[in-house]
Formats: sequence, structure tokens, C-alpha cells
Amino acid sequence: MNSRVRALVVRATLVILLSGLSLFTSACKGTPKPNASPSPSPSASPSPPASDFFVKILPPVGTTMYTHLANTPWINSPCLVTQDSTPQDLRCVIEAPEADLYYRGATLNYQFPSGTRCAYGIRKDFAYYQYYAGQGATQLTMQVGINNVSDAGAHDGIIQAYSDNHIATGLAATSQPLSPGAPPICSTDHSSANAPNCCPGTYTLTTTTYTYVPAPTPSDAPKVISSNTQTSGTWGGATSNCLVGPAMDASDKFLIGNAPKAVVTAIGSQPVNANLTIASPHSKGFYSNAYLANYFTDLSTLPTNSFLENSTNWPAPFYQPFYEFSCADESNEIVHRIRVFIRSWSSISQFTQLSNSAISNAMGSETSPFSGPVCDFPAWFGPAGTSCSFGTSLFPL
Repeated sequence: MNSRVRALVVRATLVILLSGLSLFTSACKGTPKPNASPSPSPSASPSPPASDFFVKILPPVGTTMYTHLANTPWINSPCLVTQDSTPQDLRCVIEAPEADLYYRGATLNYQFPSGTRCAYGIRKDFAYYQYYAGQGATQLTMQVGINNVSDAGAHDGIIQAYSDNHIATGLAATSQPLSPGAPPICSTDHSSANAPNCCPGTYTLTTTTYTYVPAPTPSDAPKVISSNTQTSGTWGGATSNCLVGPAMDASDKFLIGNAPKAVVTAIGSQPVNANLTIASPHSKGFYSNAYLANYFTDLSTLPTNSFLENSTNWPAPFYQPFYEFSCADESNEIVHRIRVFIRSWSSISQFTQLSNSAISNAMGSETSPFSGPVCDFPAWFGPAGTSCSFGTSLFPL
């Protein structure tokens, strides 16, 4: 066999051996499925449809939180308005354990849709009054007697002092003691207690002075001469000075009054998807979850003697009771609206029932050998003294 024939035989033998090895390897791996698709990454999350309007909680890593329509099961009940829906007004609830809210805050993911009648997305954040707030009196009157006006039924100092100070619409007038030479006092100015001055407006003080004039002779009668003076002043405060809540952490405020403005976004051809990040009460130096957990049900259990800015139908002391997301058309008419509550759960055993009938504001003591309270960070819900709440108390921190 010449060398050329020998080379051809060796080459043919190698081809046969390599083909066999390839078939053996394929058999070990298994036959690939036709048209197989790669498995999605566990972290992959499909983008929501551009026409969906929704709000949901983004739980911090290692925590469990839920978003659902109010009065519906926690699972598979998204806070969502789909494309081409008739006008919707939804109330939704975010459920979270109290410590997760207190130490880590909350992040709400929301989307204003495109391709619908929504021209503007409007967001209003939760806020409440931490102290009494309200307009100061406009007219004050003080009557003063001097020179021992005993014959006039008075004496040195103040005879009568009163004002027309109404702290807020529907509340009784409040009289404050007035002293000659001292400035008037507004009941919603808390600056003397190292707290905010929440008393706006101006006033006019009318002082009537009664002077006793003795009789010049025994045959004459003594006289009481009166005179009036008026002074003007300003209370120097603002109702918004007493506001607390995520709405007050926003940078945009109204020029007059410094009250929080809504966050408004124009919607074009693409949906607006954004996050509302709410600071933790712990980072704000507060002792409770009242700062962010706005959930309430029974309005009669909440304070009624604090100033309300927007509606007497809202439970005091709320300025803006909800996390509110609205979709409006070009004339600012509301097309859809979502109002969100955050509910703080004091007991993990109640929370894990995933039930609206479970007790979110449970009280009691920790399991032995520990004796601390189950309720560590009170919120708004429920009557005082029977639940983990503020009830009728005021000014939570």
C-alpha cells in the first residue's frame, strides 16, 4: 500500500471515530426539546401594561407586605384600574408589620397610564395636624379699670377680657386672659411650650379704660370716665406649621400658608411609573407609626376638636387622610382615583392570618420570659384604651 492510500485510510478511520463519539455525547445529554425557551430569571419582572393605573407596595428586602382592594382578600386582589375601565374610585389597603414600617418606612410604586383619557397624574400624600391649629381672633376687647373703680363694680386691673376667637369652624369661642400692656394670646400658638405657632391672621384690640374720679366736694357725686383705644397686631403663625406627615417632606408648598401642594405630572405617550418613598418614623425621631400608617375605620374614635383644612367630613386631625392618586383629563376632571391606607399590624400571628377580620391593633404582653407589650408602635385605628391606637388622644409623635 502506497503512502497516499495509507493516508486516506487513516483519515476515514478518524472521521468514523469522531462521529461515534458525537452520537454518544448527545445520547448522554438527552435529546433537546424543539423550540424550547430559556427559563426566565427569578428576578425578572414583566413590565406592567402601559394602560394600567395601579398602586402597590414594594416590600424592603427580607420583609413581607401586601397590597389589596379594601374589604377583599389580600391575595390576587390588586389595587388596579385596567384599560378602558369606566371611571373608578378605589380604596386600597397596604398591610405591613409594625416594626417593618417603623424602622424601614415604605415605598409605594404607582403608575399613571398612557393611551387613556388621563392627561395628568395627581398625587397627594398623607398629612395630619400634630397640634391644634387655626385662625386667630380678628377682634379682641379688653376693659380695664383704674383708680379703684369700686363704685362701678370693678377694681384696678382687668374688669373683663374676651375675644371672638374661633379655633376652627364649628368649634366654640375661646376666651383668653388679657393683661394691660401684655400682647394677646392665641390658643393655637404653642411657641411658649417650645412648639410651633399655628395661629395665622391679624387682630384689632379695643381697650376700654374706666377711670374713677372722686367727688370734688361732699355734695358732688364721683364719676367714672371711659375712653377707648385701638391697636392692631398679627398672630404671626400658620396652620401648616402644625402639619406632620409625608406630604410635609415634599419640597413643593403653596406660596401662601406653606401648605403642601399636590405632585402633578403631565402624561404623554408613555406611562408615568414612579415611586413614593416614605421615611421611617424611627428616622424622623417619632415614637409611633402615626407618621405614615393612616389606616382608620371608625371615624367616631378619632379626635374631633382639631382644625380641618379641607373637609368637615374627614376625621380630625387629618389634613389629607389618604395617599391619593388621581388620573385627570385636560380640564382637570377626575377620570380614576385610588386612595390608599397603610395598616400597621402589632402582632405577627394576627398579620400572618392574611385576614381583614384579624386584629391589626392587638394588645397584650410578649411571651414569657419577656414582658414587653405586643403593641410597640401605635397607629390611628380603633378606640383608645382597648387597642394599639391613639383613639381620642391628640398630637401623636
